[in-house]
Amino acid sequence: MKAILLDWDGVLCDSRTLYYELYFEAARRWNKKMPINTVDEFLEWYNPRWEENYYEMGFTPQEFAEVQVWSDEYLDYASAPLFPGVAENLQRWSEVAPLAIVSTTASSLIRQRLRRELGLQTVVLGRGRQGDPGPAVPVHPPVVAIRAGDPEGTAEEALQAKAAEATLESYFRHFTGGEDGSSAKREKVARTLEILGVSQGVMVGDTPLDVDAGQFNGLKTVGVTYGWVSQARVRQAGPDFLVDRPEDLYQAVLDSLK
Repeated sequence: MKAILLDWDGVLCDSRTLYYELYFEAARRWNKKMPINTVDEFLEWYNPRWEENYYEMGFTPQEFAEVQVWSDEYLDYASAPLFPGVAENLQRWSEVAPLAIVSTTASSLIRQRLRRELGLQTVVLGRGRQGDPGPAVPVHPPVVAIRAGDPEGTAEEALQAKAAEATLESYFRHFTGGEDGSSAKREKVARTLEILGVSQGVMVGDTPLDVDAGQFNGLKTVGVTYGWVSQARVRQAGPDFLVDRPEDLYQAVLDSLK
């Protein structure tokens, strides 16, 4: 069995501007100087070992710890659209191979964004006059229905969250995110493969670090050039397949599994 491992930012989610602005806001708040001024310069400057970006900007280890906490609150993925065709691609890919996200972004942020984008939501059943549950509204993809009126609202909220996760997991077998605060992609990919119980497949990413992580773990690699770094940097990493447009990603991933 072969698996499809997908980076999040710059591959599925068009979040470059979101983080470009985050770096400038962090520099302003902590009184640091950004070494770049434009998005084009960002494509050449950005280091996917992102911790090093902050140290280059002059952050101390203590300040870096502070900015990590602050950035989780600052980031609003609602303003970062998914690239064209992502929802359809995920549906079709999930039918041919196990899918997993391997990212340095917190998996909770990714899950939240995907649930909203893919229409994965819970349906709360109303009650009739005699206290009987009303009919569920058909929803696609299928969802888990939860009866309204439970005495403990917090328990219901927890159940709703669990139901939403269940539907999301109909697409993805696993999420490896940035909860460890590390950009070590080789280790993240290795851990994901172990959890999936596979040793073959493809790693899809938009940085040299993604390509390196896939190659190190014996996977085919697809490098996309519409993400966070320049085309030249992705090409230089030597991926097996190079994709310049989101519209071409679906077929490239399928070709990599042959």
